[in-house]
Amino acid sequence: MRNGPFRTGISGLERVHFRLYITIFLMPVFYPCHAPGLTMSFQVPS
Repeated sequence: MRNGPFRTGISGLERVHFRLYITIFLMPVFYPCHAPGLTMSFQVPS
């Protein structure tokens, strides 16, 4: 089975998801007032 393009597509998708996860995880840390929903969902102790 030749899964070259499939693997490159998955790696690109994982790269996008990695950046998305970092943005979501760091948003309540850097912008607690701008993201009340995220801080409440993560329940970050202030």
